[in-house]
Amino acid sequence: TTTSSMTSGNIKYTTTTKRTRSTSGNAGPIVEGFWNESIDLLISRFEEMGMQLMLPEEYLDTDEKKNAYQSFDLKHSAFNSIVNSLLVDKFKGNSVYATMDGFKIVNVDAEPFVNYNQVGVFKSGNAGKMNMSANYQMAKIGVEISSINDLTEALGVDAVVMVYSTVFAHKKGIYLQNVNLHMYGKNPVPLAAGKESKFNYFPGQMYFGGRVNPTSLIYSPNPKKPETLKFDFTGYSNIMMAITNRFEEYFNKAFEKK
Repeated sequence: TTTSSMTSGNIKYTTTTKRTRSTSGNAGPIVEGFWNESIDLLISRFEEMGMQLMLPEEYLDTDEKKNAYQSFDLKHSAFNSIVNSLLVDKFKGNSVYATMDGFKIVNVDAEPFVNYNQVGVFKSGNAGKMNMSANYQMAKIGVEISSINDLTEALGVDAVVMVYSTVFAHKKGIYLQNVNLHMYGKNPVPLAAGKESKFNYFPGQMYFGGRVNPTSLIYSPNPKKPETLKFDFTGYSNIMMAITNRFEEYFNKAFEKK
């Protein structure tokens, strides 16, 4: 695994490459495109819901917080580690991870889950669907969630939001495979007085997990058509709007129950 920092215009990004990949140079422009199409919308949508979505430079205001953020290593349960290793071993392609400068890559889940070269570019029936993250191991295993809660407390925030997108490089082009938004925080239900632990109780909790599988071709270069020689992020902001709408709906229903 190698890590390097690069600059694209006025935007810096960090690329972490596992194995060897000749097309790793595409990671930066893709991250930049996703960022430009979503960050302002995400900040405004959270504000509309009565929450302040802060960027690293806003909440990393002490050396202690900076160290906690940069040194954070997500703990994985033994079960998740085994499942993730099986998924990664099944997919024999190369993986590149990239993020905007100042952010940290956190291995929240194994992506992709299947070898798309063998079963087709996308599973049938997935196109355009959005679902909650109940199918994620992380929604059911508390070690990872509690580990993220440790980060939440170290940063002095109410919750942490993780956003990631998966793209698949196919011989036909580069596809946007999925877009994900998760929120984690402290378990609002405390242990009974005098108890330090309880079976199946974890101090952290997954507040929300949303995913969209858009099946979108974002890059398919044709030398005879100059307009195809650049990435197309059309609709990415609509995906983020759909996820945040689902987020708002989910929380409104939860508060109504209370």
